[in-house]
Amino acid sequence: MSEPPLWKRALSWLEILAWIGVSLFLLDRLGPQLSALTGIEVGATETPSFVATTLAGDTLSADGLRGEVAVVNFWATWCGPCRLEMPALQGLHEDYAERGVTVLGLSTDVDGSAIPPFLEERGITYPVGRATPAQRQAFGGVRGIPTTLILDREGRVRHRVVGYFAPPAMRAAVERLLAEEVPGEEAEPDVIPTTPASATPPLPASVTWTPQQPNQGSLLRVTLQSPDRALASVEGTLGGEALRFHAPRSPTAATGELASLAPVPVDAEDPLTATLIVRYRDGGEERLPLRIPVGPGDFRHEALQVAPEFGSPLTGERRARLDRDIARAAAVSRAAMDTPPLWSAEAVLPRPARVTSGFGNGRVFNGQVSSRHMGLDLDGATGDTVRAPTRGVVELVDDFLLAGSIVYLNHGGGLVSGYFHLSDQLVSAGDTVRSGQPIGRVGATGRVTGPHLHWVVRYGRTSLDPRSLLEVLSQPRRGAPLPR
Repeated sequence: MSEPPLWKRALSWLEILAWIGVSLFLLDRLGPQLSALTGIEVGATETPSFVATTLAGDTLSADGLRGEVAVVNFWATWCGPCRLEMPALQGLHEDYAERGVTVLGLSTDVDGSAIPPFLEERGITYPVGRATPAQRQAFGGVRGIPTTLILDREGRVRHRVVGYFAPPAMRAAVERLLAEEVPGEEAEPDVIPTTPASATPPLPASVTWTPQQPNQGSLLRVTLQSPDRALASVEGTLGGEALRFHAPRSPTAATGELASLAPVPVDAEDPLTATLIVRYRDGGEERLPLRIPVGPGDFRHEALQVAPEFGSPLTGERRARLDRDIARAAAVSRAAMDTPPLWSAEAVLPRPARVTSGFGNGRVFNGQVSSRHMGLDLDGATGDTVRAPTRGVVELVDDFLLAGSIVYLNHGGGLVSGYFHLSDQLVSAGDTVRSGQPIGRVGATGRVTGPHLHWVVRYGRTSLDPRSLLEVLSQPRRGAPLPR
């Protein structure tokens, strides 16, 4: 049997070399991820000494972070993979800060002026500074962006990932390092700790809510503070919806504070009761009862004379389409419950216009009470601008049977807002919008008798008076009073 030609043998060697190259590349990129995910072959490589000044003017150093798990991320505003992994880093900051995890972003951007608006737009609240050559050198050089390093509580680099860091692997590494014992922390087995008689016992956790007496059909903010014991998590249900506690984004929020929005349903009874399950980092657990006084809603009956088809039940294909619309709206609410808070401190009206139909009013169609009005109608002519009341992500842009052209915004933390009967939609699904940004134009699409904006606000799947969103999140802008 004759030997293959020289060119075929050369091609075979080239294929082998190519496979070797691909394998080495995958090992270089995927090996650190697998190490972070599984903990196999994890070993300290270096103990960097560094100092970083954040954009807020705070100083973080290697010495100051000893005793904590630190996640250091080199990134840039122009970097696509950096943007993809930022929500995971923000999630680490929100979920693990109370457990002794510090997330630090170090931007490699040449122009630092783009960094603050970039962070604000994406709701990034973990510490961020600008990377220096000394910091790059301290971490053994930064070969690519993003580069993420995870340091254990002794300050040693345990994981280094160049490129996108998969969230499950990132969290697994953090959990494992938190579970490790630090030399010197073990209690002496033969010593029974005692508490001096004069020692002051830790202050109990306290719960407050705003407003103090919410009305039926309104939004509420519940805040839990634990001044002496680090909080791990808080769970509870209020008004038929699960609460979503997060560290407040406000710079004035106290340490050891978690807050959640909550609904007061339109038919809530006085008082509204619940039990919060509070878990502490020291392993303790506490149950705190809530008893919130509820005021009556200002609901009226509205008599409407409409064409017979507007007041008749839907059947057949139209009923099936309505059911699909309802299911899509419910999916938006589920997404908001799984999204951390995105809203900004300043909330504005989508339109500074008079109310033409109030929230919660009973609708009497052609002499028969058929429904409640679970939104707020604001006056407007076709083409008038509709603006986002606060920061969020566009979750759904669609055409509904009854609501016409719609835009749904996911504000995170369970909060959703919707804008119905639009003549034009100015945003696309996935867009991040800021407070006051135009998102659509007033119209008369769908099942309506004339142009106006129908504004919907929900916590989970519970519809609430949209005006209470502005009252709870912030004061409206000067010159734009709440419509009545």
